[in-house]
Formats: sequence, C-alpha cells, structure tokens
Amino acid sequence: MKLIKIALSIVTLLILLLVAAVILLPQFINPNDYKDQIVDVIKQNTGLEATIDGDLSLSVFPWLGVSTGKAVLKQPTIIQTSVPTAGDFIDLEAMDIKVKLAPLISRKVEIDTILLKQPRIEFVVNAKGQNSLSGLQKTTPAASAPTTTEAVTPPNDATAIAALTIAGVNISDGQLIFDNRQTKTRYELTQLNIKSGNILEAVAPLSISGKVSGNTIQPITLSLNSRLQANKNTMEIAINDLRASITQASNNVDISLDALTYQHAQGLSQLSNISIDATAKSHPLTLTIPAISVDLNKAHARIPSFTADSHNAKLSGDIDIKGWDKLPMAIGHIESNTIDLQQLLAKLGVNYAPSKSSALKAVSFSTRFNATVNGASLQKTTINIDSTTLQGDVAVVNFAKPKYRFDLALNSIIIDDYLPIPTALDSGEQQSKPPTATEALAAPIILLKDIYANGTFKADKITANKIVLTDSVINVASTDSKVTITPTVNLYQGKLAGSIILQRGNTPTLLIKNALTGVNLKPLLTDADVTDQFSGIANINTNITVSEKTGKPSTKGTVVFSVTDGAIEGVDIKKVLDDAQNTIDKIRGKSFVENTNATEDSTRFAELTATLLIDNDIISNNDLSMKAPAFRINGNGSVNTAAQTLDYLTSIIVVNTNAGQGGEDLTDLKGVTIPVRFTGQITAPKYAIDTKALLKANTTKKVAEEKERLKKKLSEKLKLDDNPETGQSSEDALKDKLKKKLFDKLF
Repeated sequence: MKLIKIALSIVTLLILLLVAAVILLPQFINPNDYKDQIVDVIKQNTGLEATIDGDLSLSVFPWLGVSTGKAVLKQPTIIQTSVPTAGDFIDLEAMDIKVKLAPLISRKVEIDTILLKQPRIEFVVNAKGQNSLSGLQKTTPAASAPTTTEAVTPPNDATAIAALTIAGVNISDGQLIFDNRQTKTRYELTQLNIKSGNILEAVAPLSISGKVSGNTIQPITLSLNSRLQANKNTMEIAINDLRASITQASNNVDISLDALTYQHAQGLSQLSNISIDATAKSHPLTLTIPAISVDLNKAHARIPSFTADSHNAKLSGDIDIKGWDKLPMAIGHIESNTIDLQQLLAKLGVNYAPSKSSALKAVSFSTRFNATVNGASLQKTTINIDSTTLQGDVAVVNFAKPKYRFDLALNSIIIDDYLPIPTALDSGEQQSKPPTATEALAAPIILLKDIYANGTFKADKITANKIVLTDSVINVASTDSKVTITPTVNLYQGKLAGSIILQRGNTPTLLIKNALTGVNLKPLLTDADVTDQFSGIANINTNITVSEKTGKPSTKGTVVFSVTDGAIEGVDIKKVLDDAQNTIDKIRGKSFVENTNATEDSTRFAELTATLLIDNDIISNNDLSMKAPAFRINGNGSVNTAAQTLDYLTSIIVVNTNAGQGGEDLTDLKGVTIPVRFTGQITAPKYAIDTKALLKANTTKKVAEEKERLKKKLSEKLKLDDNPETGQSSEDALKDKLKKKLFDKLF
C-alpha cells in the first residue's frame, strides 16, 4: 500500500513539474537568445546563410510551436557571385507553425493552421546552368546496421497520414520567381494566396489565387475554389464544387467540376460533370464531359462521351486511354455535325472564298481512331463535303520518320469549285512568271523525295481545271530506295496508264513513263480552255527523266504523239496557199484578184505526228508531219520554255490542185514547198512566208516543167534520126535544140 502511495506521489510530482515547465518555461527562456545557434545549424546542414531579423516566440501548451518575424535564406554563393542582381532564395515576412503537444505522446501529429505571410522564393539558374540548389551540402548520415535479422517493415502510407492532422494552411501574398539566365526567361507567380480548412477531419473549403507574368507571356490571372475532404484512415479523397478560372488578356478559361472521388485501396477515381468554357481571341469553345473513370491499377481511363462546341461546329465521341504505365494508347470514336465551313472560316478570320459560292456549305466527318506516342490510325473514316464523299482508312507509323498507309475511295469531286477566287493584281504588281518545263517536271521530286507512303486511292470522277477524269486508280508503293506511282485513268474515250518512279539518293531521279491512248482531243482541249478548234483521236507516249543535283533540276526525254482523223478549225491553210500563189503572180507580173470569199474555215487532216525532244528548258522537234487531202506539212524548230519564245519553221507542200476545201486552182503551187516561220512569244506568235525561198522553189519548179514541155513538144515535131554526117545521135540533137528553146523561152 505504501508502494502505491509512493508511486502516485511521484506521478503527481511529475505532472506538477510538467505543468510548471509548460507555464514557466516560456517565461524564463527567450528563443531570441538562440538565433545565432539556429543560423549556424542551418549553415552547417544546407551550406546556405540565413538571417532572422524578426522576433521568435515560443509556445508549449497546449501547442508546441514557434512563430517568427522576418526570416531570410540567402542564395548560394555561386549564384550571388554569378547573378548579383538575384534576390534572396527564401524571404519570409512571418511564419507560425504549431503542433499539439498531448497527441505526440501517442505518436500522432496534430498541426494547427500553418501561417506563412508574404513568402517569397526566387529560384535562379545562371548562365552555366547552376541553380539555387547547387550550393546545398550533400551529407548523408551513415545508416546503422540492424542488430537483428528481423525485416524492417516500411511505414504504410495510410498509417502515416492517419497519424497526421493539419487544421489548415494560410499563405498570404506569396511570390514564386523562376529566373533562367541560360534561356533568358523569367516567370513570376505573385499575389499568391492559399487558404484551406482541416481537410483531414471534415469537408473543408480550399481557395487558391494568384497572378503569373513573365518576359515571354502576357500576364495570367488564376483562381480556384472548392470543397475538399480526405479520409486519413482510407486515404479516400473527395473534391466537390470545384470552380476555376484562368484569364489572359481577352482570353479566359472557366472550369467547373461537380465531384471527384479517389479510392486509394482500389486505385479508382471518378469525375462527374466536367465543363470547360473558353474564349480565345473572341472565339468561344465549350467542352462538356459527363463522366470520367480512372483505374490507376490497370492504367486505364475512360471517357464514355464528350461534346465540344465552337461557333456551332460540334464534335462528339468517346475515348479510352490505356496502358499509360508502358505505352499509352488512345482509342475512340469522333464525329461532327454538318458544318457550314465557309461561315466557320469567316468567323475564324480566315480569308477564303471558294470559286463556287455554295461550296463548303455542308461538311461533316466521322472516324474511329487509335493513337500512341509513335503513330496513329483512322479507320472507317467518312468525310462529306457537299455532294462529295471520301471513305477509307489512313495510318501514320513513326511520327519521328513518318510512314503512311492509306486505302481511300472518292465518289466525285469538282476541284475547281473549291479553288479560291483569283484576286486582281495591284497596280505595279507583276504577274508571276509561268514555270519552265524543267521546273514543272521537277516539282514532284520535292513532294516525293521524303515521302514514305503505301496505298491505293480510287475515284469515280474528278474534275480539275475543267478536265474530267473517271475511274481513276492510283497505287503508291514506297521503299527506302524508291517511290512508285502507277495511275490508270479514263478520260475522253481514252485511257492513261503508266508509272512515275522516284529513285531516292543523293541525286534523286524521276522517271516518267506514261501512255495516253485513244483520247478525243476536241472535248479535252475545250474543257481545258486550250482551244476548241483542234480535233482528232490522239495517242501520246511520254518517256522523261528528271534528276536533281545540289537543288538544281535537269530534264531529258521524249514525247511522241500522233493524231488521226483530225481537223483544225478557224485556221485557214488555204489562205496561206492563196497568199503564196498571189505572191508568185505578182512577181511574174500577172494580174490577180484577192479572194475575199469566206472559206470553209476548217482544215482536215488524216494524220499528224511529231516527236518532242526535251533538253532542260528547250523543247525541240524535227519531224512534224501532217497529211491532208490537198497538202502536206512538215516542221522543225524549238520552244524555249524559260524565255517563253519559239522559233519554228513549217513547210507546206501542195499535192492536189483541185479547189478542194473552198480554194482556187493552185496549179502553180503543186509540188512547191511553201516555208512559213513562226517566231516571238508563245502567247502571241508571229508568222511569215519565206518569200525568197518560195520564189526559188517556184523558179526551180517552172524550169523543170518548161524543160519537160519543150522536150515533149520537140520530140513530136522533130522526127530526128541519127545524123551520119556529124555522128550525132537524135537524143543529143534533141538536147541541143531543147537548151536553145528553153533559153529563148526564159529570156
């Protein structure tokens, strides 16, 4: 019994001593006397200098805590010397941290509201990449070896949090600065205010606000208000009624979230009723997501549905994100409503007006997709543009060095309807010079030399530059060494087939081999706005090689074409012949009457053939041949596509002197070659008859004709026999007389 009394007396004495210490300790101990020791401890453990200018106050019961006035932690020496204008690393106007004493006995931590007044942190990176943490001492105390073989069990996260209670956080007028002298960027988070209640005990409010500025961005103002609760036993977290706002000049984003829950044991998180309203440069965007579920253990997030709306253009769909712990993949579906794209582009400030005013009035699309950080694919894609429908699949493999795969089908499209309306040239503005032959043929090298694509494109009908192509099939095959394009197209009762091969390498080479067979020229040239005065059935074979070295293209090749059953309308070849006949009559002193009657104004021909030789910007030809009922035309010459000039000589040979196509008798021209030379600009060529060559040819013809006539006449009139006296044969005698008669006739 006496032992119990002694024990109770001792306990009572200890309690009295403890109470006395709690009450009397702050009265006899002044924490300000230990400022120097505190500063030394900070210096020894961090290597950074500290100053405590304000007063320290100590409390013991029921809260064990410390309050400070102004306190400063300076930048490491290396930053002070390299960036002398930098402020202190940490500058604190006042701090108050208190821990409840009694719970510490049972190894629980109950912290009162943490108060930080005007905290300022400046993190600096100097020109060499050293930063505000570079001066921290790296001391790691040696770990003592366990004295037993029992395994050391790490503390459970939930257990650690369950033993912690924070009544709240109150940070007022804080400032965070990031100053990077290497990249010359500086960002500041100012007017930072954070206030929260005891989220570990009950639903508590949370508010955050601040302002971000920097030398590369416009100032941003942000705020967040919500109600939070964290269950310290199960580590479940609930966020309710979250409202956030971010504003930058005229741009702003408002975010609302009804609820977010997180279950630590299952690794599950649920978000409900997420809404984002944004305005960027007066363009609104609204994103609505009814729900998001996240399974952290399976690395899987699901968005069953979402809707995005801007200027009445709406997108909707669903997204699954899987495997973000290894290789993230997004899978889902997305589709749009029917959009007036013309109107949308105008609202977005895009200056574009298609040639057809009703074009782009009804645009929509839908697709299924999957994407990783390395590639993406679209499946079952449908794009509707007015009456045009494009369907198929597209994939991109390896974003770093893209390789494309596609299988697309198009019903019909008139490309001309979607080309922008050409704008008139301003005064003084020169029209762009048309490309040369070499530049035009070398253009595919730039487009294809870095392309890796494999696939097929089909189109029922394509109209481009008013040219109509039907049943088009274009196959593309790519390897590391070459790209091969094999088109087959029907056009104007004819067909185009062949290949375009780009051989890769230091000197890329383009091989163009195509055959155009059975094409009806008149509707083709009429639709292409070339001419409506040339008709016939054409066959064209192209064999061209284009190479590129140090960015400079070189072109060699041939184009062989033939046209049968053709006609040239509006080109009066007969008038050229009449002019030639009149020239001869005028020089010979014969009277003539110029024919002003209208002709048939059409020159028909049975065949037209030519071979074009391409040598860079020069296209030459030396075998033009046209066969018509009354004449033949041969030609040779060249076209300079760089200078846009031509120099071409044609030769017209009359083979039939009948009036034929509305003409007069051309007896004098039969068998005579009439040279016509074309010169000048390609867009406005000039032509002239070579009079000197014409007269020479006519004189030669007349001499031959007169020789034959006299020979025939003299042989009938002179019945010559061999002259035995002179030994001259009748043939030789005839030649002598013929020469004399011919001389007399001409002179």
